[in-house]
Amino acid sequence: MEIYDGTLTDISVSIGFGNNTMKAYVNSARGRNKLVTDCTIDVVQRVMKVWGTAPKVVDSIITLPAK
Repeated sequence: MEIYDGTLTDISVSIGFGNNTMKAYVNSARGRNKLVTDCTIDVVQRVMKVWGTAPKVVDSIITLPAK
């Protein structure tokens, strides 16, 4: 597991999981939770040093029309 070079910004990061598998995470509440679930503590700590303590991206909320 590794952070791809040049992808860690204050709003997103791309993580390589080996076997040509990559996932991107956004600095939102949902993205932070997914990062913690998917990644090792050392990767999470390195990302959180850049992201800080609060999300910078608002998660989208999809609403369906009432029937």
